[in-house]
Amino acid sequence: MLSIRIKKTNRYYSLRKKISRLKKASIDKKMNTLLEDVQQKTKSFRDHYFPDELKRNNRTFNEI
Repeated sequence: MLSIRIKKTNRYYSLRKKISRLKKASIDKKMNTLLEDVQQKTKSFRDHYFPDELKRNNRTFNEI
């Protein structure tokens, strides 16, 4: 009886670990997509409103 209980709890904890890992991966993925979106919007904003600055400095948004 005790061994069955231990096996069940081990399975439960391993499932919880897997679920937490998957949640963390999905959160990281969402954050990366949000960051890329913000960077793209900032770059397009700068290109649109400050084209002279980009030409003068000859740098992209990622290098700044």
